[in-house]
Amino acid sequence: MQTGIQALNNTAFTNKIGHCSQRRKVMDEKEKNRKHYIDLMRGIAAILVVIQHTFITNAESKGGVFISWFHNPVFFIASGILLYGSLQRQKDTGTLRLYLKQALSLLVPFIIWNIIDALICVAFKKPLFSLASNAAWFLAVLFFAHCFIITIRKVTSPAAILAIFVLLLAGMAVSTFFASFIAKVLTFTCIVYLGYNIERFQISQKVSITLNILLLAAVGGVAAFVILQQFTVADGITTGYRLLINMLAIILSASLMLFSMRNIYGLLAKIPATPFFCLLGQYTMQLYLLPFPLCSVAGLFFSSPWLMFLLSIFGSLLIGILIKNTIIDKILFRPARLFAKK
Repeated sequence: MQTGIQALNNTAFTNKIGHCSQRRKVMDEKEKNRKHYIDLMRGIAAILVVIQHTFITNAESKGGVFISWFHNPVFFIASGILLYGSLQRQKDTGTLRLYLKQALSLLVPFIIWNIIDALICVAFKKPLFSLASNAAWFLAVLFFAHCFIITIRKVTSPAAILAIFVLLLAGMAVSTFFASFIAKVLTFTCIVYLGYNIERFQISQKVSITLNILLLAAVGGVAAFVILQQFTVADGITTGYRLLINMLAIILSASLMLFSMRNIYGLLAKIPATPFFCLLGQYTMQLYLLPFPLCSVAGLFFSSPWLMFLLSIFGSLLIGILIKNTIIDKILFRPARLFAKK
């Protein structure tokens, strides 16, 4: 009897070891296939977001516009690159189920964080944000962008893809003047779709380093001139000019991402700060969403922009690490995992 029980215990222990070993192999495989250059670029973009929100009080200033030209497009291009890989792994999943997964991953956190931010605004007597301007706005935009791409994912003709880009850009330029949130959705859907097609057609392998550097220099130079000499987003500019401005921003960010794929990560991999930026890139949701509640509370005790900056970066990162894979993490940042199959 004792021998039988011991045998069962040994079998259970062996199965548990096997399960842990298999899980470790899966995690190792995910780490091996992880796109570290995306973590690096997202980490840099996250730092710029915090800089913009802590040191640049007027988001419509030339400095604010210049920074947002980089961090927003890079973040959304990275999302498009990752979306392509995700859809490739779910080829057999139906469209409606893909919509549901996007709703769980993006809309649920959007609603939760709108409620949290509204409660904070009421508690600290701050003006309420609109749904299009609070810290979680990007989640709603990503939801619409991802669902749009899921719907048209079987379109592979270069001419049709180009036509989609033109329609998105034209709609964005026109809607800017009467529906800012629609314009924001169309703009960033275009950018996410660009990232999706960069990965789909392996463009990073087809663009030479020389061409990439020329693109960066040319577009970056024009962008700097436009920003420093011409306008802020508060200025009344024509539809055509606004379209040109946004196209420059998209091309600049795409060039930076392509250059990162081919060169930057390899060049910076040995620099001590690079792993830290890559770590930040793994916690971008926390770095986008946690600074507002953290700084609202901290504002009761100090108002130094430097202290707010450090709190936003290291406080958000520490919280993200401490709650990783807990039920709090899944509710606030990854609701889809609550329904994932074990």
